[in-house]
Order: sequence, then structure tokens, then C-alpha cells
Amino acid sequence: MYVQAVWKLKIPPRVQKFLWLLSKNKLLIRNNLAKRRELDDLTCLFCSETITIHHLFFYCCVAKCMWSALADILGLSGNWDYECVASLWVPNKKFMLANIVNVAALWCLWKVRNKICFHGSQELLGDGNQCSTRWRKSWSW
Repeated sequence: MYVQAVWKLKIPPRVQKFLWLLSKNKLLIRNNLAKRRELDDLTCLFCSETITIHHLFFYCCVAKCMWSALADILGLSGNWDYECVASLWVPNKKFMLANIVNVAALWCLWKVRNKICFHGSQELLGDGNQCSTRWRKSWSW
């Protein structure tokens, strides 16, 4: 149900593909890479706990802090996990702003994780505002 809703969100196509991979648990993080080849380190780059997609985006201390702040800003409550975020994608028009912000948060977590993984960068979510501002052009209110 949520996988199909990804394609109706007003976000850049590469981010739609990212959400589709997230929905299918196919993003190339360490635990998924370990299915293809042997890896010695299966820990989260943020907190050193065992990595899964759900951990990276929802249960890691960095993700929990981010979701808590976003919940306060958006005035939303709930268990910030995949089901909670993805359930807002289905009635997209009703939650358009929340979807843009939530998807930008997921995308920024992914980009920061990749910067740390491939470049050793320690930036944390500094691109979130720029991300949603660039996407604003595709919003149709």
C-alpha cells in the first residue's frame, strides 16, 4: 500500500526511488550488503548499534532526536516509525506539508550517513532546510 503511494508524492524522482527502496528494505546499508558479501562491521555509523533500515531511520539515537524535534514542529504525535511516516503518504493532500518535511528528514539522514560512510564527514542534518526549500517548487497548494 505504502510503496505505491511513494510515486504520488510531490518530491524529486530520485527521492521517490529512495523511498521505494526504503519501503522494500533494499537500501544498501551494511546489513543488506552483508547478504551479498562478507562484512566485518554491521554497526550503525551514528551510534555503533547493529544496523537495520528501521534502526537507521527510526530507532537510532540520532533519528529519535530528529523525529522528536519534527513532531514538536509539526504538532504531530505517534510512534515515529516506518508505519507512522508511510501512513501519511496515502492521504497525501491532507498531509502534504508533513510529507515534505518527513521525506526531507529521511533523505537528509540518508545523505548524512553517506557523507560519513564515504567521506568521513560529521555534518548532521544541515542540509534539511535547503532540501525542503528546493522541493518547494514542486509543491502545488
